[in-house]
Amino acid sequence: ANAIRIGSISYGMNMVIFGLYLCKAFELNSLVVTELLLVGGIAQITAGIFEFIKGRSYVTSVYLTYGFYSLTHMSIIAIYKYNWVLPENETKFYESIAAYYFFWMLISISMVICSFKSNLFFTIKTVGITIMYFLLIIGYGCPSDGSRKAGGAFGIISGVAGIYIGVGQMVNEGYNKDLFPMFP
Repeated sequence: ANAIRIGSISYGMNMVIFGLYLCKAFELNSLVVTELLLVGGIAQITAGIFEFIKGRSYVTSVYLTYGFYSLTHMSIIAIYKYNWVLPENETKFYESIAAYYFFWMLISISMVICSFKSNLFFTIKTVGITIMYFLLIIGYGCPSDGSRKAGGAFGIISGVAGIYIGVGQMVNEGYNKDLFPMFP
């Protein structure tokens, strides 16, 4: 079986839900937390493990890295939102979140470079999340609600590209035709 489909669809659904949350389409709720934990985290990590077994290092890196990102990110959001650990200084907390996104942006930049050897939608997916991180750095570092919402929009774009990859590969294999072109 091809775990890229599971990983891509999981990544995509996770990023669309998270992007909608950042765009203030809805409040933090059990949907967001569960999506980040189970679909964004555990499903992607599982896909990464299966890709590791196949010896596909790039795809393994993508799914394991973003799977663990989803788990840490869900934890940060839930701990802060539900006051499990209160920051002493909210400004310093936002600055630390900006630093968190900075390091994830660096990881994503390396994945963008590698994605040029893949298909167009992998590139859109990794460029989208890299821009999302950049905007979230500004959104939390400045702080700017507009930048966070714009970051959410790029998260949605990245997520839609991920869903397209997963669904496209399933449909293309099922029909033995390129009904969903991947370029190349």
